Amino acid sequence: MKGESLMDEGWLSVTEIAKKTNIPKSTIRRYLIHHNHCLQVEKRKRGYFMAEKSIPIIYKIRDLYIAGKQAEEIDQFLIQINNSSITSPVEESRNLTNNEVLSSMNQTITELKETIEKQKELLSDVVQMLGRTYKEKEDEIKQLNNQIDMLLAQIRVMKEAEEAREQTAATKKSWINRWLPKK
Repeated sequence: MKGESLMDEGWLSVTEIAKKTNIPKSTIRRYLIHHNHCLQVEKRKRGYFMAEKSIPIIYKIRDLYIAGKQAEEIDQFLIQINNSSITSPVEESRNLTNNEVLSSMNQTITELKETIEKQKELLSDVVQMLGRTYKEKEDEIKQLNNQIDMLLAQIRVMKEAEEAREQTAATKKSWINRWLPKK
């Protein structure tokens, strides 16, 4: 319904929480900033709103700060006491606990490592194949160069033989022409 307030839906503004808990608004905001992962918080057009059922956690956070605990210690304490009820936003619809989320993440990491290892092996095989192909092509080029050198040597020998024949033929003609009478 359009006229229904957020409080009717179980969500309270920072001001409403401050009034209900007698904790200053600035302190409530600090709790929302530092511990929002332990609280049910929504950002809406008119600011931040917290689920009414998160108020006991606000009291617990306040008590822990009064006891001299640091933010990290408070987070760890809240995670320990709420381990089965605190869920990752990504997994919230599946309602998994933090341990289940971590287990799932570890399994995903293991699968990714296996995939990476398989890709490394494939890449290694490709590199070896390319190395063999390169070596084979290099050997083929050497063989072709040797064949070309042999053909050039044969051409040189044939040319020299042709030149020697031509010179011999020219020498014979000149000798015959000298001895034979001219017509």
